[in-house]
Amino acid sequence: MSIMDLSAKPFAGLTLNEVMYLHVAGRQQEVTSDFLVISSLEQIVSSMRSANSRTNSQFYGPAMCAFAILDQLGTCYDRTSSQLPNGTNSIKRTLQNFCGISATSAEAQHLYAFRNGQMHDASYVNQDTRGNWYVFRHEEQLSSVIKLPNVAWDGQASTLGPDTTTLISRVKLVELASDAVREIRDVFETNPADLRARVSQTELMHKYLLWMPKTP
Repeated sequence: MSIMDLSAKPFAGLTLNEVMYLHVAGRQQEVTSDFLVISSLEQIVSSMRSANSRTNSQFYGPAMCAFAILDQLGTCYDRTSSQLPNGTNSIKRTLQNFCGISATSAEAQHLYAFRNGQMHDASYVNQDTRGNWYVFRHEEQLSSVIKLPNVAWDGQASTLGPDTTTLISRVKLVELASDAVREIRDVFETNPADLRARVSQTELMHKYLLWMPKTP
């Protein structure tokens, strides 16, 4: 990992490239001339791994952190080499840009529906804006993050069952989010021309970097 020494520069004087470094490729704690700086992305990753290692937090914590990571990356960044349909949401944007899952695939749509159920009201059921229903359960023996149902669920209790249930591996979901972070760091370091910010430098600095005054 390439390290930028920003200790002589004030936080407000950083360039966009330096701010992106602090967000996606910096060390756990970085230093400018006036602040200690921590990336919120780094903190979410740490929280996700911690939640995944504790029985009482495994049911909801890892998934919520994983989707926060995917959401943040898709909100903040694009790959210039990637072609995405207009209006692609942040989750699907990250899945295609940094996870190798097409934004238009059924897998991406089911993962997005699972995200909405979990993040909006901690539910394992979701109905999308087109009226499609989804029901989810965890299955840790999967070889991939998701197994699509054999039959689309119609939202009726009478049709609930294994054939209409989408299976999600919590462990693979954590790996997926971790891989997305590793991928964007790699792109930043080895092919920066393929990475562009979708939000302003000011938004990256204010929303996604946690700064604290340095103590004497």
